[in-house]
Amino acid sequence: MAEPSAIPYAGQKWHIVEIKSLGKVTLPVVNVNSRLHIASFVIIDNYELVRKLARIVGKEMSRYNPRYLMCIEAKSLPLTYAICDYLNTLYTRRKAGINVRYIVVRKTKKIYMKSPYSVRVKSITTKTKQRLFVDRNDLTKLRANNFILLDDVISTGATVNAILSLLRKRGLNPSAIFSVLFEGGMEADKIDYSDKSRVHVFGRIPLYVKRHRLFWKEKPK
Repeated sequence: MAEPSAIPYAGQKWHIVEIKSLGKVTLPVVNVNSRLHIASFVIIDNYELVRKLARIVGKEMSRYNPRYLMCIEAKSLPLTYAICDYLNTLYTRRKAGINVRYIVVRKTKKIYMKSPYSVRVKSITTKTKQRLFVDRNDLTKLRANNFILLDDVISTGATVNAILSLLRKRGLNPSAIFSVLFEGGMEADKIDYSDKSRVHVFGRIPLYVKRHRLFWKEKPK
């Protein structure tokens, strides 16, 4: 049975999500604002889950033979590192001669960045617009190498699309896009990427919303 994009919020504390090749994972339901709660998928401090996901996602990624992974700080960082470790171990066994590294899209400008590229974005979990920064030297590394864009959860597609726009302006395009989960009504069609078959996702979490005319239509009495 397909996961619904939205569920009426009635005080639920937990949500169980089915992740492809992994199984069921229990997530806490947390408040975003007066009308919205979400199933919080935070893996930054969950070693066992990160390790399992790295094998599942990394195995799927391996057919693209990436040289770099590109991720957005900070929640997806542990998974990115673990996938690189998995891929490098896999390629060593295969004697493929590939050494996978990663670069990070930052949410603040760091002092070591000299004239970084930046883009504005508004995500579902932040109240104001953010600016994302990518070091010029990092993009130089991608010009001669196959790379994959990775995120933990894609909610509206705003962040991924902003990064894709920035990359296109620099003549770059990832060989694939990976996300552990889609959230709400998110679909691959909402990602501004030409080959939808190269957008990979392993599960879906719904939005928990209070009854409101924007989301629900009451049945006539």
